[in-house]
Amino acid sequence: MSIQPQPGIDEYLRKRLMPVEGAIPHLARTDMYGNSIPAGSVGGDLFEYINFQQRYNIDARIASALDLSEKYLEPLPEGQIPRNSVDEYVLWLRSKSNPNDVTEAEYRRAKSSEQLRVADNLRDLYATAGVLLVDAQGHGLISAKIASTVHDTFHAFILSELDHHGKTTPELFENLNVRLAQSVTARNAL
Repeated sequence: MSIQPQPGIDEYLRKRLMPVEGAIPHLARTDMYGNSIPAGSVGGDLFEYINFQQRYNIDARIASALDLSEKYLEPLPEGQIPRNSVDEYVLWLRSKSNPNDVTEAEYRRAKSSEQLRVADNLRDLYATAGVLLVDAQGHGLISAKIASTVHDTFHAFILSELDHHGKTTPELFENLNVRLAQSVTARNAL
């Protein structure tokens, strides 16, 4: 009876960053192929094609934005707990009671309109694709970990970007770059 050794972290990361079936797009007159080919046991380079509809369920996000647009217009019944961030802000606004401040109705209309804009922006993603390219200098384990962390962080934050803006913003990429540049682990490894 032989004991099978567990794969190492380098093999785990290589497999984890390998394109999965269906992740590579099918474009007319274009052949595409994806594979993970590390320069050594692991690598710090990552290229990922992003199909927004497939990865982020654009239909559900549009429906959510339209639903919030309607809910934001509904006044909060007296004595009820806030149902959403607009209700929370309105309660805070009431506590300040400055007559020169924006009124509850104006604020509700503005936030409702903002969600309609988010839904419009999301519709543009039906015909949009993206590419995530990470080049963590080196081909060691730390470089692969940095590439994996950037990948995971990007996909986590893009969910928030899509819900708040309906698109990605330059600030997302600026914040990722600044955070990586300020990372002691990354700086020491590279």
